[in-house]
Parts: sequence; C-alpha cells; structure tokens
Amino acid sequence: MTIHLGKLEHVDPRKLWEREAGDFTPWLAEHLGLLGEALSLDLELIQTEKSVGSFSCDIQAHDTGRDRPVIIENQLEPTDHRHLGQLITYASGLDSAVIIWISPEVREEHREALDWLNRHTDERIEFFGVGESTPWRRRPHP
Repeated sequence: MTIHLGKLEHVDPRKLWEREAGDFTPWLAEHLGLLGEALSLDLELIQTEKSVGSFSCDIQAHDTGRDRPVIIENQLEPTDHRHLGQLITYASGLDSAVIIWISPEVREEHREALDWLNRHTDERIEFFGVGESTPWRRRPHP
C-alpha cells in the first residue's frame, strides 16, 4: 500500500478568488452548508448581491432551523470600518436576525464591536465574525 503525503501551505485568498462579488461570493453561496455547519446554523441561500437601497448585500440567506433571516458580508482583506458600516446597513435594511461577517482577519477592534452588538441587542439578534479563514492547499509531496 502506497501512502501519498503532502504539505499544507497557506494560500492568499486573493489568489483563489480575485474579486469578492464575482468570485468569492458565488463560491460561498454554493458552499453555504460548510459555513452553516461551522456556526451551527441551517443556512439556505435566498439571493446573492441583494439590493439594499443603492447598495448590495453579498448574500441573503435564511436559517431554516430557527426560521430567521440571515445576511452575510464578506471581504478578502482584514476587517475595516467601511465593511462594519455595510454590515449594519444590510442588517437593518433586510431586517436580519443573523449577521455574519467573513474576513481572513477579524481585527480585535471589530471583534469587540461585534461582541458589544451581541451584548446590547435583542437576544434574537446574533452577530458572527468569521475570521482566520485563510485557505489551505495540499501541495503534493514528491
């Protein structure tokens, strides 16, 4: 029996998905089950690039397990204030109960902001920061 081993290597998310809206969002929409499993949610896709006024929410979904509206804002860079504002704009515009922010690096200040929102909003509302989601690729070992 031959066992093939390889090395795991970090992959820059931008090398896999050059554009958030055109590459990463469609990929994530097709793999919502993986995200749902990680967060203990039963996610069902409603729409990508959902209009909220003159803006577009990356993913609108539904938590079928608890019958709650979900929005997902993703970015391929470390979290920033602009995306935090977008997150709140989309959550309020789509009256969402589950708000998910995906980034390869959730900065401490933004994690604290999400924690604060969780402490100061109705218990039906949940904010998630999904970070350190740097992809890994298996590189074949010679």
